[in-house]
Amino acid sequence: MLPETRVSYSHPLYNSAEEERTFREADQAKFRREFDQYWSKDNDVLGLVLKCHLIVEAFMTECLRVAFPGMDNFEDARLSFSQKHHLLTGWTFGFPWIKDGVRALNSLRNKVAHNINYEIREEDLAKIYSCMDAFSGVNREQPKRGPEAIVAFTELAAMALSGWTEEIRRHAPETGAMGYNELCKAGYKAKAAKA
Repeated sequence: MLPETRVSYSHPLYNSAEEERTFREADQAKFRREFDQYWSKDNDVLGLVLKCHLIVEAFMTECLRVAFPGMDNFEDARLSFSQKHHLLTGWTFGFPWIKDGVRALNSLRNKVAHNINYEIREEDLAKIYSCMDAFSGVNREQPKRGPEAIVAFTELAAMALSGWTEEIRRHAPETGAMGYNELCKAGYKAKAAKA
């Protein structure tokens, strides 16, 4: 028969198993409160911003794919949203009147995606409002604010990007954005010469 050995409590930072258990239970309760607080955050606004960002990016990506027809396997380029935005802002047609709103949407997406405690502020939406207010005035509508403005801007930006994509497909499928811009410049010169 083996002699009975007593195992003593061995954690070096606690005096006893009971003391450690007390602290661990307090830690677990603190964790639960913090986790539940994060979990209870409003998913509607967070999801809305992320969804709108993804929609605009999908239309940007397709527009760039058509704009640069010689690029093989566009996905392999792994362009960030900012890089796609930068490529689009260099064009002489269309994109400049929504570029600031698209940049603001990207900035807002980054803020909410990387900080769970972030609360959307009016200044986050100022550029989006600026893009939308011109259309509200023309249509004699009340300007949209808050989440409604984000949704309306997303639709406007996506529609514009889709329109430009189709214009390039229609008029310059082989030469892309560069060819389309040249056709537009030549068309403006021809009209000016006739005037």
